[in-house]
Amino acid sequence: MKELQERLNRAGYICDTRFAASVKAALNTKPVAGAFLFGPIGTGKSYLPEILSGIIDADYFFYQCFPGTREDDLLVKMLPSEETISGIALHDGVMLQAVSATKNTDNDRKVILVLDEWDKTRPSADSFLLDFLQTGRINFSGKVYTADLSRLIVFLTLNIEREMSEPLLRRLPKIDFQALPPSLVHQALLLTHRNHPFLYNAVVLYERCLMANLPKPATIQELRQFLDAVTSLGSKADWDSLVYQFVTKTEENHELLRRAEGDKSRWKQSYRQRLDINAYGVKESDISMAGPAPYELAMPSLSRARAFDVTIPTDGGQPDLSKVSGILELNYSSYNEVVRLLGEPAETPDRLGDLALVNGQFITFTKVLPLGSVDSLSGLWGENGEVLLVEPLATWQDVKALQKWAHIKIVKFSKSEILAKADGIDLRWTPENGAEIIVDLAKRHVFEHCFGESWGRRSEEKWIGEKGLIYLRYKARQLEEDGQEAVNGHSYADVEADRWGTGAWDWQEDQNVPLLPEFLGEKFNLSRSESWKHFDFPGLQISFKNTGNKVNDRLHVIITGKFDAGLVRYLKAWLPDGTLPFAYAFDTEIQENVLLQQHGFALSPLDTRISLRETDGFKLTYNPARKAVTVHKTITNEQLTKENIDGVIDRMRAFKQELGC
Repeated sequence: MKELQERLNRAGYICDTRFAASVKAALNTKPVAGAFLFGPIGTGKSYLPEILSGIIDADYFFYQCFPGTREDDLLVKMLPSEETISGIALHDGVMLQAVSATKNTDNDRKVILVLDEWDKTRPSADSFLLDFLQTGRINFSGKVYTADLSRLIVFLTLNIEREMSEPLLRRLPKIDFQALPPSLVHQALLLTHRNHPFLYNAVVLYERCLMANLPKPATIQELRQFLDAVTSLGSKADWDSLVYQFVTKTEENHELLRRAEGDKSRWKQSYRQRLDINAYGVKESDISMAGPAPYELAMPSLSRARAFDVTIPTDGGQPDLSKVSGILELNYSSYNEVVRLLGEPAETPDRLGDLALVNGQFITFTKVLPLGSVDSLSGLWGENGEVLLVEPLATWQDVKALQKWAHIKIVKFSKSEILAKADGIDLRWTPENGAEIIVDLAKRHVFEHCFGESWGRRSEEKWIGEKGLIYLRYKARQLEEDGQEAVNGHSYADVEADRWGTGAWDWQEDQNVPLLPEFLGEKFNLSRSESWKHFDFPGLQISFKNTGNKVNDRLHVIITGKFDAGLVRYLKAWLPDGTLPFAYAFDTEIQENVLLQQHGFALSPLDTRISLRETDGFKLTYNPARKAVTVHKTITNEQLTKENIDGVIDRMRAFKQELGC
């Protein structure tokens, strides 16, 4: 739920945890996922499914209902045609298109169908939709069309223009949309106008619109346009005129807002009366009843530090874009975020280490950044600018694979050069340089979808991240250079657990941690990433994490191959519950029926999505959706010996070889 909220917020859909919980629940309903989206105009009902389609990588179908919309309007559309006598050709309407997409065997993506302003349809349309939401069936023109409901998500937006039939309302959950609290509007404006001198005043303007009960309160887009206009006009800006132009837009609304100026109270978000959970046999302490905290808006006075000169002298002029690896609009926020990446200051404020220069109204990057360092740029997302990221290990196969899971469009394809595009991303690949990626910093959600975290994607399909495709290739190269076995980027065991909690040792001898002095005396390669400290051995990595005031709070063990027998005693002393779970996964092109007929697999009685095979204490599962086999085996503390560990690894390799993978 928290992850979904963060993804929505990063994509520009600002919401709180409670709303994200409603959305997550709607995405997991049966027999068909989705929801009725109720609420006044301008509260983001239609925008939500559009954003979700990008987050979950779904096909998106949208239909805007109009007064008197009939069932046939949803099933067929008429287009001009010179090939027919009537001059009109019939084509599948939005619902038949969505049904067809759920049966597409070229991919297994979800399909989002949005029927916007459903309450404008004729009442008979409710009955027509009833059976479709229950069974996925549509009877039209003597044919029966059936959707794969496991891949379908249906959203109906409503403004309550007519009563809905009770049976239809029972088919899907309901999500109520309310005006955003000022705290979330403030958060949204910070993404684009962090240092605007009138940002807080714009939040107060929004709050006043709510208190004035305007038919349609100010939207985030209108407030951003309003602030842009203030910046553009400078000293010529007039508050009253700009509010009328961008927010109220009618004399009646403007007068309502003027009358609300005399109310000195704060706007409070209202919620329906909550149920008494004690009446349902649940302790109140078990369920969080807390809603969002009341938003107390601070209005600092606008002051100008007249005694300090914050200008940065440069030679001015336009930068030569052919010689830079990134460009940002110069403002307090962008300059501050670049400084975060630096060590000591230079002699002049326009020199930002070996990373960047201030050039007139711009900051230009002079250092090329690797794709794997993108996390260091987290503070620059949302700024007005672009950066160049390079990945020399990317192959042409990696670039072409982006067509499958990131939907990047390749516009030039040859052995010597590949060019590809997405919204806010330009990519060039050559055999000499690998991939060069130019990223619009306003398109963070697109970048993460293409190269990083993305909901529903396998980790090995990502370019970056701890288990990303390119990361694993780096790791394989490092292992090869060290004379170790690469294991094709797979790990045989990967386990993480709380171990010592609030233990107080920080790489010092302490009796509370068994075998610590001996372990620190081993010959290892120590590396660090954020709060993790990794101890690398051939075939084995042992890591510890510090969180807050907890020292060595978590233990993480990864086994990628056979390792020195002397390290087994540390595993016996430190592993959670004295067990070591192995889970080795690999892809296979073998069809499920072949596994069932020739390799001893059987359909799972508990989960129809997988097939199982159990042999000598090893459990193999096959997932046809991923075309992958996972081998499971757990070793207890008593069995934790070098011979048993090596035996498990050898047997897992044998399974992979047996299946021809």
